[in-house]
Amino acid sequence: MNSEATTQDIIREAPEYKHSAGPVHVFFEHLATYTFPLVCLPVLVLSVLDYGKTSDRYFFLALLPLGWLAADFITGLIHWGFDTYGSQTMPFLGRAFIKPFRDHHTDPKEMTTHSLTVTIGNTCIAATPAAAAFLYPLLFGTPSDTFRLFAFFSALTIFGTVLTNQFHKWAHLDNPSGWIVFLQKSKLILGPKHHHVHHTKPHDTYYCITNGWMDAFLHKINFWRGMETMVSWFGVKPYGHILEERNIRA
Repeated sequence: MNSEATTQDIIREAPEYKHSAGPVHVFFEHLATYTFPLVCLPVLVLSVLDYGKTSDRYFFLALLPLGWLAADFITGLIHWGFDTYGSQTMPFLGRAFIKPFRDHHTDPKEMTTHSLTVTIGNTCIAATPAAAAFLYPLLFGTPSDTFRLFAFFSALTIFGTVLTNQFHKWAHLDNPSGWIVFLQKSKLILGPKHHHVHHTKPHDTYYCITNGWMDAFLHKINFWRGMETMVSWFGVKPYGHILEERNIRA
């Protein structure tokens, strides 16, 4: 029994599994990373091409900022959740999700060394089947135009959510490419100056990291502390270290 535990620990601490829950997790990260665009992009294309009312396709243009805004909000919720709750020692979630978020506050630049799979693989694991749920009826069914609009919006939101950690990584680069800087200054993706607010202790605001569009508003209405109050009704409290940092700030 002890030898089995030791072997598992050795595998988990191997360099190739440093940012994962083990070999199986790494396999699904790679599988999902390369499968995701083959599933999500067709949803975006088919939703528009097969839309019945050609003259009304401008609706899709209106959905572009809404999908990007939704991605920003969703990534904020996820970021807030893993920053605020749970333990790094929890089975699977602790090592695969919570630990990377917590370690990132200690060494923000470390993520700039990650491969594409490490950067977006976890998100792709969840996003690929979500996108597939919209692709199937578009390929094999006769969905309504309303469904096509919803599929386009959802796929765009999913696409933005998947790319978010890549945008996050770029926000920490010392010398990003000119086109990345252009996107950041245009506020289409997360910029370093905006994201610096979150990296100020106790790291408890400005969680949205697709483009940061939602951050100022959510901060102004005290959204995150309100969410924590609601969660506390179920007896769940933020992990101790973040509460200590808040007390120091106070």
